[in-house]
Amino acid sequence: MGKIVLILVFLGVITGQIVFAQRTVRILVLNHSANPPKSEKGVTITPLTGGGNTGNTNDAGLFDIKLSTAKPGDRLDLIVNKTDYQILGPDPRIFNYAVPNDANEYVRIAIIKASDFNAIKADFEAAIEKRIKQATTKL
Repeated sequence: MGKIVLILVFLGVITGQIVFAQRTVRILVLNHSANPPKSEKGVTITPLTGGGNTGNTNDAGLFDIKLSTAKPGDRLDLIVNKTDYQILGPDPRIFNYAVPNDANEYVRIAIIKASDFNAIKADFEAAIEKRIKQATTKL
């Protein structure tokens, strides 16, 4: 009987640690097509790592991910999706971040309309081409 009680206590401790190991990461999505940037509702956030829940940002651009397997400092990979928008970053859909140490810290994700991004990109490429042409003309 004593062994059974000991095993049940041990299982309770382990189960309690697993339940309490869950971590919430607060996501804030900002639309940089607006000036100044504004919070964006209806953005779907899907964790690829950390064992978290999928969902959409609310009217304030916020979404809380409940991570079951991530701890502070672990890499967090998120798919960020809203029709006609993309992330301002190296990948238009995948956002990478380290799980914050502070549970109250917001992970900020900047998005922009794909058409605005493409217009900025075209302007930038045109400016580079112009500078290259100027530089090669002088040679």
